[in-house]
Amino acid sequence: IPILEAMACGVPAIVTDFSSMPEIVGDTGWKVSGQPEWTPFHSFQSCPNVEEAAEALEQAYAENSDERALRRDRVLEQAGRYESGVVTDEFWSPAMLEIEQRIDWAAERRQLRAR
Repeated sequence: IPILEAMACGVPAIVTDFSSMPEIVGDTGWKVSGQPEWTPFHSFQSCPNVEEAAEALEQAYAENSDERALRRDRVLEQAGRYESGVVTDEFWSPAMLEIEQRIDWAAERRQLRAR
């Protein structure tokens, strides 16, 4: 995710308020409205509101060095929530354990039915 890659470098992002982007950015960047569109690939995408995006850029450029430093620290902290070890420990490992338990449960049921 390029947005998360930028954030991992301390760069705040301007995103549309669509899909997972608001969750990823949190309160560290700017969210602009967008118009959802159905694509030829049978999925939705969101085209950003150009005026809001320009306003967000102006706000970013207007920050002084102290504000930028504070935002950078918050951006790095937010990006850290998506580091591979964190995602693995908090999301993948529990999901894999649950899947394994469901497989075991289904196998036990099949054995009971076979009897």
